Amino acid sequence: MSLLPRGYLDTTVAIESSQPDGEATRYRTIGTGFFIGFDYGDRSASGTENYRLFLVTNRHVLATRPGAPSRTDVLIRVNRKGGAARRVRLALRGGEGGNWAFHPDDEVDVAVILVNARVLLEAGMDFNYFRPGDVAYLATMQELDIGPGEELFVLGFPMGMSGVERNYVIARAGMIARLDEEILASAGTFLIDAAMFPGNSGGPVIVKPNSDSLAGGRPIDRAYVVGAVRSYLPYEDVAYSFQTDPPTPRMVFTENSGLADVIPMDYVKEAADALCVRRGPRCETA
Repeated sequence: MSLLPRGYLDTTVAIESSQPDGEATRYRTIGTGFFIGFDYGDRSASGTENYRLFLVTNRHVLATRPGAPSRTDVLIRVNRKGGAARRVRLALRGGEGGNWAFHPDDEVDVAVILVNARVLLEAGMDFNYFRPGDVAYLATMQELDIGPGEELFVLGFPMGMSGVERNYVIARAGMIARLDEEILASAGTFLIDAAMFPGNSGGPVIVKPNSDSLAGGRPIDRAYVVGAVRSYLPYEDVAYSFQTDPPTPRMVFTENSGLADVIPMDYVKEAADALCVRRGPRCETA
């Protein structure tokens, strides 16, 4: 039996760009996003929580290029119930009353979009979302002793592999490589050992539940989402020309180091909170 909850696969969607190609349109997967629901105090008539639905991805996925204005919309690929995937265009409205935001810190590579779940449901979309109880923030990770060596699942669409008829997310294995106060303070991220590629950006990172623990430790009783992929860390090797003195760098070879940066969920929640401050205490969708 898989320890990855099947519903988690439906939280994750491909983010695409479109370009005219003659009389047709060509689509390309440029990143990954996932749905998450946060509670901002609104309750239904029965007293249950009304979650606000957000799409989470990276800042660099929504930016057209460094220093340039962000996109005016984003195209996501979502499965329909019993049918093929459908592309849904989400308009990005900025300013006061806008429906999206970057994290307030420019160095934090997180963007969130407030999504009207009712519109998706009425269109027959087959999706799921992480609930607050599915999230492990840094304090929870410390309490559960989640650290280096912990096994992970990473969901996303590496190299644009998103399926043909339906949206099929790729699940890959990994483990936490480095998680400590120093790296969190300096980079705002932690490191995982996992093979990430272009297209994985923005995907959820999930701790694998286990029933085993060392003496005095607590078993991890559920699959917690602990962060969002930022990017893999490149390894660079420089080729020099020895025809000059000193030698002159001529070519840089870049390889995937097998390590990747992950943004803790604390920053995702901060970005959602910042957006909701602009929209009012209940953070209602337009």
